[in-house]
Amino acid sequence: MRNIFILILIVSGVPAFSQKIISGKIIDKTNGEPLQYAVVSEDHHGLAVNSDKDGYFRLSLIKPIDS
Repeated sequence: MRNIFILILIVSGVPAFSQKIISGKIIDKTNGEPLQYAVVSEDHHGLAVNSDKDGYFRLSLIKPIDS
């Protein structure tokens, strides 16, 4: 019984620590080249990251967003 209780506590705490990862590649619409060091931001929580030299970015959100 004690083991079941401990398992329930562990499983119920997992969603509290989950993260949403938003990632992608930013390219120029006109020529298809990657945009280096473009800012990608999420205004609701005030998070921002820059794309790398190849246009890739990765933004980790702790709380879910609505859009």
